[in-house]
Amino acid sequence: MKTLKNKNKCTGLRARLVEAIESRMQMDAGWLGEHVATCPRCQKRLGNIAKVNLAFSVLRSQSHSADLFKNANSQAVGTLKHSLRDSAAAEKLREFQPQPNIINRNSRVITSMASAAACITILFLLKVGIFYSIDNFKQKGNKSARQYYAKYIDEETVNDIFTA
Repeated sequence: MKTLKNKNKCTGLRARLVEAIESRMQMDAGWLGEHVATCPRCQKRLGNIAKVNLAFSVLRSQSHSADLFKNANSQAVGTLKHSLRDSAAAEKLREFQPQPNIINRNSRVITSMASAAACITILFLLKVGIFYSIDNFKQKGNKSARQYYAKYIDEETVNDIFTA
């Protein structure tokens, strides 16, 4: 009777988890934590989920060989009945290799070219910014020198100095 009660509780928990995920609402950590703390079945399932998530993160972080898809297909075909394993479709599936598009085939070259273009753009913008700053600095320097001279000498002499 106790096993049946725990099984129904686990079924209810799974239903509540699905509802919580589907509605994108935050789950009540209290009831979930209490249940997982007392239910070895759910502890095992959550542990397995954690292992699967870890495996997926490791897979995502590693580079894969080009024939990974072919190997996976061979493994999957190996689990079929013998009559299906020997079929032409199964053989075709065993030998199938995906053909990456031109962007994926040349991703290293594209990345290098994009990096080089970004560097050139940054250098161009720096050069334009530096020349603009130099020009701006020169204009402000002339303006302050003109104001200084205008303060101590007459305007006509200042005009002659700065127009020549």
